[in-house]
Amino acid sequence: MTNDGFPYTNVPKVLEKFVKMLSGVGVPPKIDRKYLKQMGFSSSNHHSFIAILKRAGLLDSAGAPTDAYKMGLRGGAAGKALVAAAIREGYDELYQTYPDAQTQPKEVLATFIGAHTGLGSQAVSAAVSTFLVMCTFGDFENLPQSGVTGKDASLEGSNPTLDQVRSDHPESSPRSPSLSAGGITVNVNIMLSVDATSDSAVYEAFFTAMAKHIKDLDGGSS
Repeated sequence: MTNDGFPYTNVPKVLEKFVKMLSGVGVPPKIDRKYLKQMGFSSSNHHSFIAILKRAGLLDSAGAPTDAYKMGLRGGAAGKALVAAAIREGYDELYQTYPDAQTQPKEVLATFIGAHTGLGSQAVSAAVSTFLVMCTFGDFENLPQSGVTGKDASLEGSNPTLDQVRSDHPESSPRSPSLSAGGITVNVNIMLSVDATSDSAVYEAFFTAMAKHIKDLDGGSS
């Protein structure tokens, strides 16, 4: 079941199982009802999982996995900050009111959701449970403290973007070569070959010469 601002499911524990499964399987081109069925989630109660993942920033509008999915959801402990940032962006209105929404009592969240949707009490309760299940996949404690996104940059508490989190958690982003303050370290692999022979003297001469040259390259140290 869905709502524009707070898509929800009546089976939040199954949603949790599904998201955990996604972190351990290959990344599909998109997640749709066909994919849900292929993965064993064929009930109509599971169809809302797609809208929920979109709201949480793990899928784009077409259902394709986002960076938060690829590098966050599948990035282990280091990637959980990316998931948290995506959830903050997806539930921006909630986080503008409660910067620590994931820690708020269920009653507080229910009041907010009820006031911003036309959902009945049971649906509101399901929406709260759905939101809190998704929050378990994010690390909200290690988000950067600089930079504010959302409708009002003057609000206290920051809602960091994915790019800001990536900069603070480079281990969650694609790796690229870097230079250290001390300069560049170059590793050289050299492969040498010797024609096959039964004469052991040939091999002994080869390794003796190789040892000599290596010693010379090392500045003559032993």
